[in-house]
Amino acid sequence: MRAAGVAEEHIYVDKRTGANMDREGLTALLGFARPGDRINVLALDRLGRNMRETLNLLHDLTVCGVFLRTLGDKLAVDTSEPGPGTDMAIALLAMFAQMERIYMLDRAAGARAAKEARGLSTGRPAKLNATTRAGAAQRIKRCDPRERRVG
Repeated sequence: MRAAGVAEEHIYVDKRTGANMDREGLTALLGFARPGDRINVLALDRLGRNMRETLNLLHDLTVCGVFLRTLGDKLAVDTSEPGPGTDMAIALLAMFAQMERIYMLDRAAGARAAKEARGLSTGRPAKLNATTRAGAAQRIKRCDPRERRVG
């Protein structure tokens, strides 16, 4: 974004992932954008979580006079230059992003099922190992007022 000339105070980032469009960075960006502004995104799939939401958001931005440009997609998109080529690039990129998300979810489900079949744990690794957990449990137990005896 900096290389594209976007000022640091106008770079909006989301750390949340998943199927949720209610993201802090996106909300702040949309609250700041005014007619005539151009939003730069690395890739179209960074804007929305699925094809329908991405296309709806692009439509809403267009109606409000806010333009969008992708910086890293193989098919360049810049809605300040409307036309059938731009529309086709948007539709194709949104469709490919949706397809990749479906495949990613399928791969993750397959990996989880394979791990479960082998009796391995799934999900993120625990931040605490067994020894650290046991020590924390002992400290919590010592601090529990119900466990204290008087006299």
